[in-house]
Amino acid sequence: MTDKTKERLIAIGARYWQGVILWGMATSLIRNRGMVVILLWASLVLPVGLTLYLLIAGSRHYFRVYRKEQRQRQQSKFES
Repeated sequence: MTDKTKERLIAIGARYWQGVILWGMATSLIRNRGMVVILLWASLVLPVGLTLYLLIAGSRHYFRVYRKEQRQRQQSKFES
């Protein structure tokens, strides 16, 4: 793992725990049950959606780079 990857993972983990702490503080402050439901939905559904989005975007980027490398290999075969 490169240093940049480690830094990104640490930043993601820090944001996650910040969110957990903020969620706990917000639910302890909120007395209205409806607001707790909205907060619960946001804390469960949004991270799942964001994770899926990042997985899809990452895989699309990976395949774009992979196809580009394949094209370069084929061109180098034709040239030689």
